[in-house]
Amino acid sequence: DLSHATFSNIEHQNIQFVEYCLRPTVKCFEVEMENKLLFDSEIGEYEIKFNLDGLLRGDLKTRSEYYAKAIQFGWSSRNEVRIIEGLNTVEGLDEFIYPSNEFIVGEKQNENPNNTKKQQE
Repeated sequence: DLSHATFSNIEHQNIQFVEYCLRPTVKCFEVEMENKLLFDSEIGEYEIKFNLDGLLRGDLKTRSEYYAKAIQFGWSSRNEVRIIEGLNTVEGLDEFIYPSNEFIVGEKQNENPNNTKKQQE
C-alpha cells in the first residue's frame, strides 16, 4: 500500500529492489557470461560486470551535497565527480582543493600586496 508513501520511502524501495532483486540476478548473468564468453586464459584477467550504480544514486540534491563535500574536503577531484556523473573530464580539474579557502593543493598562493609593500619598506 503506497497511499502514505513519501519520496524517501519510494527511493529506499528502489534501492532495495536493486540490491535484493536485480543484483543477485545480474550476478548470475555475469558469472555465466564469464564462463561462456571468456577463454580459460582470460579468466581472472578480464571480468564482466554490470554497473548498477546509476540505479542506486540518490536524488540530485543529495548527490550535489555529497559531491560538494568530496571536492571541498579534498578526497575527490572535480573530474572524478564528472566521471561518476557520466560527464567528460575537463583539463585542469584534476587538482585537489584545500578545505580552508579552496586553493589548489601544491600551488603557491599569492601574498597580500599590502603585506609585500610593508615588508619592502
